[in-house]
Amino acid sequence: MQDAEYGIGVWTDAQIATAIREGRRPDGSRLMPSMGFVYYGNIGSDDMAALIAYLRQLKPVPTPQD
Repeated sequence: MQDAEYGIGVWTDAQIATAIREGRRPDGSRLMPSMGFVYYGNIGSDDMAALIAYLRQLKPVPTPQD
């Protein structure tokens, strides 16, 4: 997750929130079909902050994505 090359390591909190809520990467490409953004579109600000804080504490795993 936190890997700078393959994950969200260099994304801002706002970019992570957009990915979760709207299914879009910072470059505008879609996170489909695996991102369940349809279900997370209305997540509250406090819950989003907690989710991002959790993601930020995960150890980086450099794994290329297709």
